[in-house]
Amino acid sequence: MKKTDLKKFAGLEYLTIKDVPIRSSKHGDVIDVNYGKLERMAAKFILQQKIPIRGKEIKLLRSVTRMSMAELGKALGVSANAVMHWEKEGDKRLLPINEMIVRAFFCSELEVEFPKCFDDLKSNLKRAKKILLKAS
Repeated sequence: MKKTDLKKFAGLEYLTIKDVPIRSSKHGDVIDVNYGKLERMAAKFILQQKIPIRGKEIKLLRSVTRMSMAELGKALGVSANAVMHWEKEGDKRLLPINEMIVRAFFCSELEVEFPKCFDDLKSNLKRAKKILLKAS
């Protein structure tokens, strides 16, 4: 079976998913795996590894949970415009208080253990390091 690597997965410059099965179709090669499962795997990894949350990560997390901006805003106690602003500022890290609330919410939604200590959430990283996830 042919395989490929998906670089900059979900628009995240640091994330590559390796060994993704592909198959031939009349339109060319296509991914032969559930894309939603890859997104979910990436989202859980972002939360587990305490990768800084920016607009791009919010967009992925929202996609995985199939939430609209309005639904996420309501769940977090902010407006849909606030969520839209975060996503629009794709490379800008959220303020620490907003990041903690977003992280706590999505950890709950995706059944990922939330860090027990505030210091575990603090990070001086401006960007995540290169990450390789295996598709299988």
